[in-house]
Amino acid sequence: MKTEPQIDCTYSGTVSKSIRLQYLLYTPVSKPGKSGWPLLLFLHGSGQRGNDLNRVKQHGPPKLIAAG
Repeated sequence: MKTEPQIDCTYSGTVSKSIRLQYLLYTPVSKPGKSGWPLLLFLHGSGQRGNDLNRVKQHGPPKLIAAG
């Protein structure tokens, strides 16, 4: 099966709406001799939308971090 190639695209626009976003940030302590960490972006499901961050902590990496 042949797939279509990906195409680089750009979106340009103006946004003039003030927003406030809440998010979780976890930065583990680096081990001696090691530098930096990769970025992990957790895209939660629709069941965790809204303003309650405790709902986000119930699944995925936030749950694993809380469990140690």
